[in-house]
Amino acid sequence: MAKDPRQKEKEKEKAATQKDTQKDNEQDPQKLLHKSYISDDNLTKEELKKRLKNLALYLSTLEQDGTDKKNLTSISKALVNDKLMQHSDKVVRLLVACNLSDIIRISAPVAPFTEAVLKEVFKLFIQQFAL
Repeated sequence: MAKDPRQKEKEKEKAATQKDTQKDNEQDPQKLLHKSYISDDNLTKEELKKRLKNLALYLSTLEQDGTDKKNLTSISKALVNDKLMQHSDKVVRLLVACNLSDIIRISAPVAPFTEAVLKEVFKLFIQQFAL
């Protein structure tokens, strides 16, 4: 039985997206971890989502041991920015929460944020459960 043309198109788009994501993940980790990677005011919403996904994929590969936690400082500060944590797009907020959870996981047992910032981060986490 032949596939629906719309299904074929969706599969092509998915393959292209995966290829782009893989290509982006091969970038220099220092570029991914620099605050300007996600805090550029000229980024479109779609580009921001793409970059947050790339960052999430990279952070998910990092382990607690063997990761220099100082390298996470710049991106951590960028992620806790109100502009991102309160973004109008729910996918952006979800990706920010995913990235923050990985940063907390990697940095454990000492969180890289003050108590006040952690309170806002956990509020964001709880909001994501309500979606």
